[in-house]
Amino acid sequence: MTKKEYTVSKFMANVFGLLFSFLVIIIVLNFFRIFKEINLIDFLYLLFGSKDSFLASSTFIIVVFLILAILHEFLHAIGFILFSDVGWKDIKFGIIWKGLMPYVYSKVPISKSAYRIAILLPGTTLGIVPLVCGMIFTNVLIAFVGAVMTGVSGGDLLIIWMLRSIPSERKILDHPSECGFILINNND
Repeated sequence: MTKKEYTVSKFMANVFGLLFSFLVIIIVLNFFRIFKEINLIDFLYLLFGSKDSFLASSTFIIVVFLILAILHEFLHAIGFILFSDVGWKDIKFGIIWKGLMPYVYSKVPISKSAYRIAILLPGTTLGIVPLVCGMIFTNVLIAFVGAVMTGVSGGDLLIIWMLRSIPSERKILDHPSECGFILINNND
């Protein structure tokens, strides 16, 4: 069986996701500043409330992001199941405790198009959709959550970038321990 691995280190995926998050948040802040006339102080006040409610608001936001991180991985699994022949028994969930990173992967090779959809599903549904809705309806909290969730999908975008040169007829096996995938020969 011939295989070729396409991976990026977890550290690099996290650094890229963090930088991408900052970029998206800066874009959102500038959008609110220019089009909604909400400056940074007003944005933070709308996000966290007064000094008295800062601890409660920030704790709430942290809990929301922990739940969304788990939901992010669950949506990858849903993508694997809905867009390929993968079943729940073929999905493995886990947490890399060293980096506090939840993960999911399919133990079964799938088509490139199904893999691409499964990889993009969380960033789209938890990131881009709330980001755009928050900007349209001037909801700072939803826009901020969408911006962060779009940003933390940076590792997924790196995988999509690595897929660009792979022929569409090839089978992809999600990598069980790294950020990336394994290209499987169609004869395997």
